[in-house]
Amino acid sequence: MLLRLNVGGRIFCTSEATLTKVQDSYLEELLRRDPDVDGAYFLDLDPTYFEHILNHLRCDAPLLANLAPHEIIHVSRQLEFLQLPLPVPLDRMWAPTDANMQLVHTNYCQTVAVTMRTHQRSVLALVPSDRFAVHMDFVMCGISIGLTPQGAFALTAPSNVHAVGISGEYSSGAFFEHFHGTHTERLISARNGSIVVVQYDRDTQKITFDVDGERVDSASIDLVLPPTAELFPFVSFYAMPYPDTDGGAYLGQVTLVPLPSP
Repeated sequence: MLLRLNVGGRIFCTSEATLTKVQDSYLEELLRRDPDVDGAYFLDLDPTYFEHILNHLRCDAPLLANLAPHEIIHVSRQLEFLQLPLPVPLDRMWAPTDANMQLVHTNYCQTVAVTMRTHQRSVLALVPSDRFAVHMDFVMCGISIGLTPQGAFALTAPSNVHAVGISGEYSSGAFFEHFHGTHTERLISARNGSIVVVQYDRDTQKITFDVDGERVDSASIDLVLPPTAELFPFVSFYAMPYPDTDGGAYLGQVTLVPLPSP
């Protein structure tokens, strides 16, 4: 049976089998309603990104391959709205913005990296969360990591958010001078490949940091928040210029990963 969809003013024609391919999705629910007077089912979505989703339902075309970071985010948000499976959960994506486009977003926005072309850049996670985990991979840069209110982030220097500095096996010594110079003395050590878990406990009103399953008590941060306040994971990179090396070379990267099992 051929059906018509009006997606943001653009008409798509497809089969009932395609739209009901995923059980309990919003598309399946939509077909239980009556169509509009023109015989189409209306979806208030951007048709440019919906086209990727429809092609995937039709023939299992890759959803996020060859898309720019901002396109990946738009397609993923539409998938969530349509109650369709997401290749990558929204809570494991960094948010690309004009302010951090010098950061390299890879791995479907799960990984953010700094190269020789950048000096100091920061990025927020796409959605708020009181608890998150990252895989650390750094060579010659400093990293700070923590939680921050979304509204304050753009106006606040990374040293003033709720964060710790990560010292690695190959981190630049200049990073420690910079970090201590901002009156932030919470530093924790991590190996290349370490998993760092950051968590805000609203009962104890404390942010804690675990590295490879071990709690770093000296890094804990007291934080009193209103019950409805949201916190966003964030990471900042501090890279020193190295003029004699390839400007595109990675200095460090951080990947949002699933939380370890308790």
